[in-house]
Amino acid sequence: MSNFYLRNDGIIYLRYYFQGEPNSIRFSTKIKIDPEKWDNNKQKAKSSKQTFEGKRINPELKRHERAFEKAIQFYEQNSGFSKSNVRQKYLEFLSPGLVNIKKSNTSTFLEYFETLVNKYETNGQAIYKEYRTTYNHLKKYFGIRSLLFEEIDSKFYKEYNDYLQGKGFAVNNISKHWKHIKAVMNDAFMMKLHKNDSFKYFKRKRENVDSIYLTMDEIKRIYELKLKGNLDLVRDYFVIGCLTGLRYSDWDKVSNEAIKDRQLEIVSDKTGERSIIPIHPIVRRILKKYKGSLPKKLSNQNTNDKLKIIGLMAKINDEITIRKTKGVKKVSTITKKYNLICTHTARRSFATNLILDGVNAHLIMEMTGHVSLGTFEKYVQINKISARIELGKIKFFK
Repeated sequence: MSNFYLRNDGIIYLRYYFQGEPNSIRFSTKIKIDPEKWDNNKQKAKSSKQTFEGKRINPELKRHERAFEKAIQFYEQNSGFSKSNVRQKYLEFLSPGLVNIKKSNTSTFLEYFETLVNKYETNGQAIYKEYRTTYNHLKKYFGIRSLLFEEIDSKFYKEYNDYLQGKGFAVNNISKHWKHIKAVMNDAFMMKLHKNDSFKYFKRKRENVDSIYLTMDEIKRIYELKLKGNLDLVRDYFVIGCLTGLRYSDWDKVSNEAIKDRQLEIVSDKTGERSIIPIHPIVRRILKKYKGSLPKKLSNQNTNDKLKIIGLMAKINDEITIRKTKGVKKVSTITKKYNLICTHTARRSFATNLILDGVNAHLIMEMTGHVSLGTFEKYVQINKISARIELGKIKFFK
């Protein structure tokens, strides 16, 4: 079993005892912390906001722990693998390089794809889940056949696109798969592992799906619900998202420590961009409820499940028609609005409500972190909102 311990100089070490043996192996994580800020019983920093060299300590320790567990698992599953090599394997899993792939001219597209997925996972990057999904579909499509980089060409693009459409995937879902494939091919291209630039011409089709947002009245109805346990926690986090525009991955960064001059200062996990957001009175009340520091949030999926229950309780039950392309068919479905509430609804609600309130789009982009005005306009469907506002002013219909 592995554990962390703090040396007198403040360096955090990882230690492991092999079953039935009194001696342990130990490695330095090279992470340093003030001993007064270390929780020896929980083997982590007392504050989730504690950082070392610009990175939060607790997530970094999790990353070290995952890499070490993989190294031990490799040791246990490979006879003849020496204990003395566990440290090297641990370092490989901690920062998986592409040295072996660089040296091999026979490395395949899927081998490289899997290496990148493992790298993202080991580094604690949430995108690994999306890339893993794309990799699994490719693996299923090709089976045991190896695929060279040179085979990712226009013929592959057409045939694989037909395959995804045949699965009934929505247009935007297919677009994500191509995004990942192009990113992997580009990464390998930059590493000079191949000279095939066909991927640059793969088109990603997108369609505007009728995504919902919550009005301020609906958000307040959710905030005023009397809830307990995880429903209460999910509601509080969601309302914070609605009033800050932060992504789900950044919700738990909201704290009293992050507030300066009545404004939130948050660095996005996804983009690394810094956002400065005026603090809403309701956000202050929620923080006061938790004494300035929010408890651990539920997983994205668990949160989404509970948000639909909360939406139902808040009687957000307007009928919504959703139109999208699945495969090659246009599909329309009618459902209750609460069924469509998810973590991303919070961010969209924030941006849309500010647009409706007359706030300049560029100012909102400073808060949400959007870089392109064109992307932002599609995101909140500004043209539809503006048309609705202007149509409401026409005297002819009054």
